[in-house]
Amino acid sequence: MRLRQLIRQVACPIAARFEPPAMRTVCRGTDYPDRRFLVIRRNEPQAGLLSLFITTLGWIRYADENGLVPVVDMQTTRNIYLGRWERWRKNAWEYFFEQPGGFDLRAIRHARDLVIVNGPRREPGYIPGFEEDIECWRRLARKYIVPKVAAEDGSAFTGVLARGTDYLNLKPKGHPVQPSAEQLIAKAEELSRGGKVFLVTEDPRIAAKFRKALGSRLTLSDQELVAYTDGYLSDDRAVAHSRDRGERYLKAILTLASCRNLVAGRTSGTIAARIFSRGFQQEYLFDLGLY
Repeated sequence: MRLRQLIRQVACPIAARFEPPAMRTVCRGTDYPDRRFLVIRRNEPQAGLLSLFITTLGWIRYADENGLVPVVDMQTTRNIYLGRWERWRKNAWEYFFEQPGGFDLRAIRHARDLVIVNGPRREPGYIPGFEEDIECWRRLARKYIVPKVAAEDGSAFTGVLARGTDYLNLKPKGHPVQPSAEQLIAKAEELSRGGKVFLVTEDPRIAAKFRKALGSRLTLSDQELVAYTDGYLSDDRAVAHSRDRGERYLKAILTLASCRNLVAGRTSGTIAARIFSRGFQQEYLFDLGLY
């Protein structure tokens, strides 16, 4: 043990660094002396997949701008995609995406220079400058993000994202107010001009209203329609179920990103769809304030 500590003392840079509280530098060995790794964590057990995605992309931008290699850690933090006995052994990020920098946690376990971060930083979202900066976020996604889920071709559709269930019932404070099904249908009719509509929703009541209004012109995403009662969907402790739900939602969002037009409220899924897209012919995002 003393020999290992001595090696680390010799190998680690001696110069002190000033870092914000959410960031710390550690040395775990002598591997990769010419690289700095950014280990990205977010210890927020109720966060959904695409909320985690946009937080991660914010840190990937930091890594890209500062010459660090990003490594996503959804293994040592709590999240809804890992079971009790999987934590510390499985990395939930890797169920959905490839590692952005080509290194996993096992590969860097003896790395010389690790910067560990926890929490958001300049992530894409409802922040000033996002609209002007969206091409930067798209470039980063194309460079670093490789989904393990395949999208379908949505180019013939006007895509609609309609959050319901827990979002509409609980109205989480500080989150964007969501449009009604009627508002979404009216705007989808306007943009599609009688064409086909692809709907992404987990709410059977919203799906029923779209079916009634659009009939055979409507295609539903391959998502589970949730018989909602109460609480947050992320409270579901059936991990395999949460993982399947996450994979289906990611596939739906990637398909939505390939649609001709976009109609949506402001959610993490909307942000992700816009980032994965190369641009829509027309898009309409409802801006109705915050809960």
